[in-house]
Amino acid sequence: RDARMPLFEVPYSTPFIAVARANAETVAAQAYARRSWALSAQRAIALAALRPDGLAATIEELARQLDTWVGMFDAAGELMQEHPVGGISATAAASLRAEVDAVLRRGARAGSSLRSGERAFTLQTLGRGGSLRGVVAIAAGELDREGRDVVTAVIAMAGLALEQHQRLGRARNALRTGMVHSLQTGDPALAERISRDIWGPLPTPPVVVAVTDATGARADAVLERLELIADERGGALFYGRDGSEIVLVTGADEEDELDALADALELRLGVSSAAGYEDFDAALTQARAAHPRVGGATAVVRFSTVRADGILGTVDSAAGRAVASAVLEPLVSHDRDHRGALVATLGAWLDADGSHEATALTLGVHRHTVRTRLALAERLLERDLGSFAVRAELWAAFRLRGG
Repeated sequence: RDARMPLFEVPYSTPFIAVARANAETVAAQAYARRSWALSAQRAIALAALRPDGLAATIEELARQLDTWVGMFDAAGELMQEHPVGGISATAAASLRAEVDAVLRRGARAGSSLRSGERAFTLQTLGRGGSLRGVVAIAAGELDREGRDVVTAVIAMAGLALEQHQRLGRARNALRTGMVHSLQTGDPALAERISRDIWGPLPTPPVVVAVTDATGARADAVLERLELIADERGGALFYGRDGSEIVLVTGADEEDELDALADALELRLGVSSAAGYEDFDAALTQARAAHPRVGGATAVVRFSTVRADGILGTVDSAAGRAVASAVLEPLVSHDRDHRGALVATLGAWLDADGSHEATALTLGVHRHTVRTRLALAERLLERDLGSFAVRAELWAAFRLRGG
């Protein structure tokens, strides 16, 4: 009694072996009942899977058999199916969604658990590692062996259904790629007709076009999540793969949604200016010009920013700066070895639009000194400073070099 353990009074004449046998028979009966339940549950779930709404029916039957809430999340982390509907609190739903997002980002096939307040959840991933198809969440803590067997059967059937969906998805992605190529011709009629018949209308023009990389193991997962998001947005977003890129199209009035999309899917986007479908190819070129500027904390770069930076902005890269330094290296070496001022003189002359007098005034030297230095710079560079193209290239080299 002090240890709070159950105590049974047994008649003195009852042999101990009878007590042990009764206990064993009770345990065996319970185990048999659980095994019978597991077989019955698996049979009911298999029948549910044969229904037209097989996936939803399977989740509903699992919830009924376990007598608890069960939910299924897609590859985008959105709740696809649940039973009973609204069976968990808003707080628990938010905690569960955050955990599901974390599981999907990790991309590893695994089971996990979560506790939100008084409610415990068990999570099981669907699909193979690196290409998860979704997550099944069950409002239950530790399940017994029979319960785990039933859940495993559901995971297997759901995974198979989603794999079949993936094959269909690959065919749809091939069709989307063809639509991107059709839009590049400047005649959207074919793409509009296909989109309207299968997914709904294309985004309303004017539109903006965005591009991101479609290489690596994440590409397929990103395409699957984009399909789900496009379905949810009902024609407000179109996407398609074009070689090593994923092309996205949305209405210009919904351009800000691309920032949220880049954050949610961890994408790096180059975005065009607004255009009609007749200028789709030019908009795609703009997006491709903006995309290399993405980096660091910047997830989205718009072509308007690239345009504001001018033509030099498009070559302002490590490679561009390396070429600029190499072009001016003969002058830098001469100044270093002879304590000269060829770099400063040529830079000032270019800034003065080729005026010897203005350069001399800027440097505080005689104009003949400027002429002598420029002649020496011309010999060292092996370039004709009388050529506008040469002067333009050298001016660009000074700007990229930072001098």
